[in-house]
Amino acid sequence: MDKSQFIIKHASLTVSTICNLNCRLCSAYVPYLKDRVEPSLDKIKEYIRRFFSITDYVTLLGIGGGEPLLYSHLPAVLEDLLKYSNRIGKIEIITNGSIVPNVELLTVIKKYGSKFRRFLIDNYGENLSTRVSDIAQVLSEFDITYEIRDYWSDNMHCNGWVDYGNGKMKIHSSAEAVDLFSKCAVPNKLNFCFGIRDGFLVPCAMVQYRLCLNQNVDTGDYIDMMNDEISVEDQRRKIMDLYNASCLESCEYCNGMCDDSLRFKPAEQLTMDELRKIRQL
Repeated sequence: MDKSQFIIKHASLTVSTICNLNCRLCSAYVPYLKDRVEPSLDKIKEYIRRFFSITDYVTLLGIGGGEPLLYSHLPAVLEDLLKYSNRIGKIEIITNGSIVPNVELLTVIKKYGSKFRRFLIDNYGENLSTRVSDIAQVLSEFDITYEIRDYWSDNMHCNGWVDYGNGKMKIHSSAEAVDLFSKCAVPNKLNFCFGIRDGFLVPCAMVQYRLCLNQNVDTGDYIDMMNDEISVEDQRRKIMDLYNASCLESCEYCNGMCDDSLRFKPAEQLTMDELRKIRQL
């Protein structure tokens, strides 16, 4: 790989904000969105094209949601991404363990060969992740790598979930936000995970959720891929500024994901009354 290439280390394509679970503390804030959407295939293809007009190479590209296996055009999305396969290090799909991938999708995945890193299956227990063993069986039959991430036993992944906060009000001073950023795993251990969603490229879930809330988010916190008035060079400069930042403006609204963050039971389901109140706000 040419050392002069512009590289994004970790990105995730959101193909849909539709999910069959309503998890409290969802890191993608899906149950808290007033409108859950399934973008058209043409829109997703355009987001992908815009992304690869900015970056020459992405080391790891995840496919997520919502629940990505509910997205009817997922095989076609994977087919489209094949055009960029020489610019992708590894690709993976994250699922909640409730839906068995169909043969059409698995057939496309096989075209990636060793570039397909894994199916990452989150297991929230037999009442929610009802098809984990079936998913594992069909992936084994297709010789597709997978990993089951345990979120229900006493030895759960990362000891549980964190509460990032509701994103609606500042909870930290600027100095506190800088300290939080220095400890947060998202920029420091994960090299961010740039979300590709709604035409934006965002470094973390809090920035994305604040955009969904139509808050006045600092433009330094995200890249508007659909804005043709911003040159590729300026978009790349903004990404490098994010990699080199000491803090984001959105950190003032977020609890972060730190080693000492309180952990909570994963995938606890919101009640219907709670969901109705959320949708009415």
